[in-house]
Amino acid sequence: MKINAPGLEQYQKYVKAVKSGESSAAKTKSGAVFSENTDKVTISQDAALRAEAGRLSAGVTAEVEDSAAPARLEALREAVQGGGYSVPAEDVANAILDRLV
Repeated sequence: MKINAPGLEQYQKYVKAVKSGESSAAKTKSGAVFSENTDKVTISQDAALRAEAGRLSAGVTAEVEDSAAPARLEALREAVQGGGYSVPAEDVANAILDRLV
């Protein structure tokens, strides 16, 4: 059985040229050049910033989870329910404004 897929002949010539060590690039009948080093990946600045934001987010999440020990959370819960926990309104307002800016 013979398979004649489009581009198969060019691929076979390329493989033969690379295996024989004749050249790192092989030309096809149409003159196109195939090389081992033709692929290139670039990451946009936006994607790099998104990746960095993801890493920072993961770090903050881990830090929050580490600092939220069950004993500490229980103590805060009891203080809030008992009315002994209060935060100055100015601190709350400043925290809100800092996150908006």
